[in-house]
Amino acid sequence: MKKNHLFILFLLLFGFVCAFAPSLSGQVKIIKVIVGSANVRLKPDFNSQVVTTIPSGTLLEPTSKTGEWYQISISPDEKGAIVTGYIHQSTVQEVQTTAKPAAETPPPAKAPQPVPVQKEPQEIAPPPAPTRYRPEVSGGNLFSGFFIKLGWMVSPDAGGFGKSWLSSFGFDLGLSRNLSFGVELQPAYRSYPDIDLTIIPIMGFVNVKAGENAGRLIPFMKFLNVVGGAGIGLEASYARTQFDNQTYTNFRTLLAFHIMLSGEIELKSLRLLLDYQLTRISDPNVSPNFWRHFILFGLRF
Repeated sequence: MKKNHLFILFLLLFGFVCAFAPSLSGQVKIIKVIVGSANVRLKPDFNSQVVTTIPSGTLLEPTSKTGEWYQISISPDEKGAIVTGYIHQSTVQEVQTTAKPAAETPPPAKAPQPVPVQKEPQEIAPPPAPTRYRPEVSGGNLFSGFFIKLGWMVSPDAGGFGKSWLSSFGFDLGLSRNLSFGVELQPAYRSYPDIDLTIIPIMGFVNVKAGENAGRLIPFMKFLNVVGGAGIGLEASYARTQFDNQTYTNFRTLLAFHIMLSGEIELKSLRLLLDYQLTRISDPNVSPNFWRHFILFGLRF
């Protein structure tokens, strides 16, 4: 009988331990994030995808531990889905171990909402280079636009600006990077005091020009464009002279040609121009015919 009593007593003791074991051994671990921002990964692996990040100081209740990784559950997002992931033990610290809260105790603090992982902003490609040519940029037209110039004849009737000058207005249209087509109007003034003769010609030309940037041959001279060209047109001139106290005037139109060699210096939106021009008028009254030499300075816009 005593053995039966002992067996019954053992069964009662075993049942008591089983009934109260969860309350005695059901301890809960609380961990705290100790780094600036801890990554929560989809799997317990540093190469696994980052699900979200947890800020420093956040208290978490892990559901299990796999090696060096704590498994945690994040509170439901806007769609009601519960996010589960793993956080490495190097980013957290166990701060306390407490018994599981009773049913009447208030619920634990709400876990932090997932923080979306910010993607690096994509670099936006710069806008295309302007069509106007620069030595370091391929394409575009070397010379194009309006120009204005002013100068004087230096040969064969040298006499300075006051006795023989030439102005020039025109426009060049770039056909390619090195070639252009344009028009040019040249009002002029020539005075011959020895014979009391004044001539006011207006010449108009259609030009073809070709050029290249000097920086392609000499890198430090990329500010300089060298241009050459030729044109054909008409000269309409008014001449006035006095002889034996009589004044004579004449108006005539003749065929004209000119050749030019120019240098253009880049100054941001403007260009300084220096021209050397040779002009010849098909005058049947002059034999042999000759070329007039001009030096001009100006701007291209």
